[in-house]
Amino acid sequence: DDETFSEVFEQVDCDGIGSLARDEVLALVAIIKRAVCEMLQLKLWFNSLVAAGVKKPGRKNDADSSTGGVRASHLVAALGVSRAVADEMIFIANLSESSEVSFTELKQIITNWSH
Repeated sequence: DDETFSEVFEQVDCDGIGSLARDEVLALVAIIKRAVCEMLQLKLWFNSLVAAGVKKPGRKNDADSSTGGVRASHLVAALGVSRAVADEMIFIANLSESSEVSFTELKQIITNWSH
């Protein structure tokens, strides 16, 4: 979004003149590349959590009951947090008021929880 771009631009515009020199452009590209790589890694992690939940023994017909989201139990297993913390994460990020969070909602959890 525009606000994020402005923040990154200001971060790499070392001389503060409002335009980017070659080295500053390279720094900008590196920041963007890192963000894209982190997003791809998060998407892979999200997909693996969802797949693990669908295959979990003892749950009947998960494929029908799941909308393809991450549940609190996934966060407990993957992050080592307590069930109460995982439930709170889901509650705060969950826009659809279901027991699962989408990829977009998971990004919000990770962003808020890591700060």
